[in-house]
Amino acid sequence: MSTWRFDQAATRRSLVRMIIKDEYRFSCVDGEGFRDFCATGMHRFQIYSRQTVSRDCYELYVAERLNMKKLLQLECQRVCLTTDAWTSIQRINYMCITAHFIDRKWKVEIKKILNLCPIKSHRGENIGKAIEKCLNDWGIDKVMSITVDNASSNDTVIIFFKKMKN
Repeated sequence: MSTWRFDQAATRRSLVRMIIKDEYRFSCVDGEGFRDFCATGMHRFQIYSRQTVSRDCYELYVAERLNMKKLLQLECQRVCLTTDAWTSIQRINYMCITAHFIDRKWKVEIKKILNLCPIKSHRGENIGKAIEKCLNDWGIDKVMSITVDNASSNDTVIIFFKKMKN
């Protein structure tokens, strides 16, 4: 048998992962139920403010982004992208860019979201520029394919990339 020891830092990291994975609001740490749970099951756990939890989530994002960037640069020969754009109920245009690839060990890496960003419009040139910026930000220069929906503006996106490669 071994003795379990409470680890504040590990518990804090676990809280951050739970908030991200289960899509909880940062303010969940302010809730009476959460505080009761911690008092019962983890009475040594120091509960942090929603601002601290928010900062911790951002720090985890930065670390995971760096890991993903290394994976893309070291383990990936070619990247296949999918992209989709839509307009929110607030009339804001958004686009999501997702990478799919096979690493050097032939492990399929599917659905790695690279970017979810606002775009000026659904015009092909704006979409093309947003994809180009995303690829530059991630250091991706070897794209095998881009899968898009059947919107007519996507023809312009492909023309934009053909010009970019020349």
